[in-house]
Amino acid sequence: MDEFIQLCREAGIDTSKTLVQIKEKWRGVFDKYKYVCDNNNRTGRDSKTCEFYDDIDEFMASSDKVNPKFVKETNVASQKRKGSKEVSAAEESDCVATTADPITDTEPGEDDNTKIKQPNQKKNPSGLQRKKRKTTSIDSTDTENAILHMFEAQQEAFQRSEEKDERMLQAMMKSQEDAQRRHQEFTVTVLAKLGDIFASKK
Repeated sequence: MDEFIQLCREAGIDTSKTLVQIKEKWRGVFDKYKYVCDNNNRTGRDSKTCEFYDDIDEFMASSDKVNPKFVKETNVASQKRKGSKEVSAAEESDCVATTADPITDTEPGEDDNTKIKQPNQKKNPSGLQRKKRKTTSIDSTDTENAILHMFEAQQEAFQRSEEKDERMLQAMMKSQEDAQRRHQEFTVTVLAKLGDIFASKK
């Protein structure tokens, strides 16, 4: 443990905490951060925050391993553009239909009332509203998938970091045990030599 503290001080980090204590502190802070993110991502709930929230959020947003820029974000953006094109095409069709000349030649069997009501029947078609609702639903699903993927990648990165820290801790403990064993062997050797010296003087 002393070697870990020494490494931190050499890196300009003044701390008296052990590696295990730091890992437990990080796990507690990170669990609070995930809880706040889950709460804020749900509609109809008040926004919350926690200790070190802004620092952790900035770190997670700037990490390519945790938040890949080429994954779900591109899909969400392309889906939004696709939805916008569909709405624009439908709105253009609606505009042409409503601005067309309402007076046309009367077909056989049609009266004047039927001829005048036709433009009003095409105004604000229900298909446009269905397309808007469908596009909104697709965008919401892609956003949820992007957030889910981000948390999965984040959890994997955190797990890899824990495994790496565990290996480092085991290596440090083994090194400390080896050093202690060598010190004990050296002490036994010195005592044996001293015993031989005292025995020869008698």
